[in-house]
Amino acid sequence: MKRNSIPKLHFHILGILAACFSIINVLGSDPDCLRSIKESLEDRRHELSSWNFSIHTKGFVCSFKGVTCWNDQEDKVLGVSLRGAGLKGPFPTGIRYCTSIQHLDLSRNQLSGSIPSDLAQHFPYIVSLDLSNNNLSGPIPPSIANFSYINVLRLDNNHLTGEIPSELSKLERLHEFSVTNNRLSGPIPIFRYSNFSAKSYANNLELCGRPLSHCKNEDLFVPEEDLFVPGFVVGLSVSSTLSMLLMLFGLPRLSMNNIRSYVFIIKNLKGMKYHLILPRSQISHGEENINEESEIDAMEKYICRLNLEEIKTATNDFDNKKEDCATQI
Repeated sequence: MKRNSIPKLHFHILGILAACFSIINVLGSDPDCLRSIKESLEDRRHELSSWNFSIHTKGFVCSFKGVTCWNDQEDKVLGVSLRGAGLKGPFPTGIRYCTSIQHLDLSRNQLSGSIPSDLAQHFPYIVSLDLSNNNLSGPIPPSIANFSYINVLRLDNNHLTGEIPSELSKLERLHEFSVTNNRLSGPIPIFRYSNFSAKSYANNLELCGRPLSHCKNEDLFVPEEDLFVPGFVVGLSVSSTLSMLLMLFGLPRLSMNNIRSYVFIIKNLKGMKYHLILPRSQISHGEENINEESEIDAMEKYICRLNLEEIKTATNDFDNKKEDCATQI
């Protein structure tokens, strides 16, 4: 009896799994998606009269008005276009069951309420989304930035409020974008891969930033790429200053004779045609006792900038044994 009970148990488990899969298929099917759209919207003009769900042949939804399928022999919806159909009501949330949809156009209707925040979760392959010319309100969901393949996003002529989510700037494929005639405010995101004209943002009185007028606190929001040039200039200045300090204080203390020789060498290296140093025979004993620091100050204006390698080469690596290095040139 135990042996017979095991196969029966297997059959029971398989039956339960099959029932579960059937329920999931019904609840999550594309026909159910379209049925939800029809049931949730008011269709005064009977634009959806062809949406007859009493037929259950393969691909029957592909003949519905405004519906396109991936393949006429299966019920996988590629796009829904109900532009200007006079539909009224909230955004049809049941459309989430059309998981393979790429094109959705519900523009020029009377849709109201907010845009669902989890749209991107259910439409991972959406390419174009047009919800323009409706009565939608509330914020633009930041999750729209998860539409990785979207090319067209039209939300114009609604009553949307709040800021344009900065996350939208990451959309690589977006080439058509419009939020005109809304009630949006705050700074416009800097799109990394596209440049949209002022026409895309027109008639949002509190929007600011390129390509519209500057924001009052725009200086506080500097893109990372705009920081490169000033950062490079500051870094160059600091490194030059540190190099000069190292040269002045990090080198061995030099005698006055060697300093004079180095100045003479520098003049020759830079192609200058006058000589700063007089022959030793013409230098009086009293002049040799003059304060060395004052003489160095007097000669500073004639010294040209050289890097450390040039100085080491000209002075034979600061060789103090050779008092007159000028003869080496």
